[in-house]
Amino acid sequence: MDVTNRFVLDFAERYARDQPGARVLDYGGGAGELVAAARAAGLEMFGADVYYGGSDALREAEQSGLVGGVIREIREGIIEFDDAYFDLVVNNQVMEHVEDLDAVLGEIHRVLKPGGTVLSL
Repeated sequence: MDVTNRFVLDFAERYARDQPGARVLDYGGGAGELVAAARAAGLEMFGADVYYGGSDALREAEQSGLVGGVIREIREGIIEFDDAYFDLVVNNQVMEHVEDLDAVLGEIHRVLKPGGTVLSL
């Protein structure tokens, strides 16, 4: 795991200690390395990504068995989770690749609980 994902995981673990039962979304997490590590550490973390053109990241995520449930594909800009579902949303080096930042932030706001936290690196 690279240094920035390790930082995000450490942050999520500290957050979950302060907020027992917290649900976390890794927005743009690719193959799901962070999600898998977080779940192995006992965190309730999920993932969402666009997976442009059936990328290698999608194939890797499918091989992990997490796609479709724990990791969801973002389609037409929609994160396939209910409104106000997450306590914490994290992303690591994702926002610089987003075409419509306002739309993405609006969708993150939709799935984030009121008073929730966003960590964007």
